[in-house]
Amino acid sequence: MVAILSCGPDDADTLDRRSAFKQSMDYSEAWRAGTWQGKDTHLALLVDEQTGTVRWLARARAGRRVTSRDRAVMLSEVSALDEEPSLQELRQALPARHRDVVRARGVLSPAAGEAVVKALLSLLTFSQHLVERLGRPTATIPRGRRGELLNQERDATGMLLEFEGIDRSALRDWQPSDVADVPFLAGLPEYNEREDALIAHDVELFSDWTAVPNRNIAWRTFTDGPRRVHIMNANRTPVEHTTGVDVVYHNEARNSFVLIQYKRMIADRSGTQKELFYRPDNQLTIELERLGRIDDLCRDQPGEFRLSSSAGWLKLCDPDPRTDDPRSLIKGMYFAREHFLELLGTCKGPKGGPRIGYSNVSRYLNNTEFTGLVRDGWIGSRGVATEEIARLIRESLETGHAVVVGVSA
Repeated sequence: MVAILSCGPDDADTLDRRSAFKQSMDYSEAWRAGTWQGKDTHLALLVDEQTGTVRWLARARAGRRVTSRDRAVMLSEVSALDEEPSLQELRQALPARHRDVVRARGVLSPAAGEAVVKALLSLLTFSQHLVERLGRPTATIPRGRRGELLNQERDATGMLLEFEGIDRSALRDWQPSDVADVPFLAGLPEYNEREDALIAHDVELFSDWTAVPNRNIAWRTFTDGPRRVHIMNANRTPVEHTTGVDVVYHNEARNSFVLIQYKRMIADRSGTQKELFYRPDNQLTIELERLGRIDDLCRDQPGEFRLSSSAGWLKLCDPDPRTDDPRSLIKGMYFAREHFLELLGTCKGPKGGPRIGYSNVSRYLNNTEFTGLVRDGWIGSRGVATEEIARLIRESLETGHAVVVGVSA
């Protein structure tokens, strides 16, 4: 579906800033509610009223009502065009029966929208990829256990990109697979750098780390020029038997490892409001012992100063796989292993058993705080043996975990 929006001078200044700095926050514009039915996402042609040209493209979807007649339209991925075709040029490139649509505003009919896309592509030379990318429907992560696992793998991939300060927009190109046990990374397109010698080296390294039968491995390389991170996603267990996701991040420059164990919170709906909390599962003891071995290796090691000697962390996260923006990280609470052990002894539920949630934990790290500390080298191992990390990765796979590994290069 295609929509056309007009932008005044104030809107133009805002859109220029967002397209230049790649701001992730949605930009909203009020529009007549009758024009925006449903919650589909559309390719939006943003027209500068002063110049009469199509200056930007974006994704647009209907938001909440702001007045009795108006609805907020949420714009995301605002991108400035290298060429700025005028409405008159666009009109002339359209078949005669569709030429009047350039005067319309709002969502176009499917036939008119298809004609506008073809006409726009014929007028553009350097920005055709934007039309194709923004016009492609955003994939939806399925519900159920498969969706929860894919969402955690998506989140882990986004977290590893955030550690490197690399834009997470590539995650919007993900497309679901008909094969149930395919890792999240397999749904992202491969890039031309696949044959790079450094990447080939890391593929061999990953293969050694995951030398277990029936493994299902996908890997991708992400870069913004000077920075590069290789990410591997491995899982040898059917989705219905996968017990969680482990994340391993290795910063070669700092010789540092960080390990994150995902734990799914559940919703308590017995009260007036939904409350998310985590109650220990059958795998927790094994997983804490595994993280503890890493922490034991990290103690009293020489190297850069760290705020904590712990390299093992746990993330308690929302179980809902639905997200409007694939780049967003799952809301959750991060705890160092030692802190988490303390909480197991102090945070209790109504029946006296361990129960950890937002209502009874006052101190934790959120996404922004945690990723910033890792990115700046304030937390993570120092002097830890790579061979031991590799052994723990194999253990994770053998005990039914999906593993997402990121190597900073």
